[in-house]
Amino acid sequence: SDEMFIDVAVPEANFEGQFIDGNNIIFTNLSIGATYYLWDFGDGNQSDTVNPWHEYLQSQVYGVTLLAYNDYGCVDSVAKEFTPPLRAYIPTAFTPNGDGINDVFRMEGDGIRDIGQIKKFSIAIFDRWGNEVFSSNSPAFEWDGTYKGEPVSLGPYVYTIFIEGYSLQKIEQTGTVNVVQ
Repeated sequence: SDEMFIDVAVPEANFEGQFIDGNNIIFTNLSIGATYYLWDFGDGNQSDTVNPWHEYLQSQVYGVTLLAYNDYGCVDSVAKEFTPPLRAYIPTAFTPNGDGINDVFRMEGDGIRDIGQIKKFSIAIFDRWGNEVFSSNSPAFEWDGTYKGEPVSLGPYVYTIFIEGYSLQKIEQTGTVNVVQ
């Protein structure tokens, strides 16, 4: 009889993810002591690439899991959640002239028009005298440039927007939109 000691290092799984826009993430594998990797992106897709890039088809929170294996079959795993960034793109002018091009004032952005990503939302638009001419609590709002059914005068209008996403990301902004012909 004899004693034998076998020292097998267990891998340590770790990674980071960086959104490059609202739906695409680049993952950086920070695992130690591993030679094979299996990613589960939380949307039914997987990859065995070391540092994958993944495109999500919907803006929502995803749980990502990395399994890191070494040559001896030992495995470690780590799971992290990723919330898409909240970015608002607000135009500075629109032309409510009925030509079908740029006829409404609305907001675009990453995670914005997907109502499921927004916890709180409000927009108010004011004329030069401080009268509220439009307001909404829906991130899918569209203002057609009317007030009480009548077209507003051409010129600048001040807006205030408040957006809070489910991951507590917030956007508070005041700006000007111009109604032009």
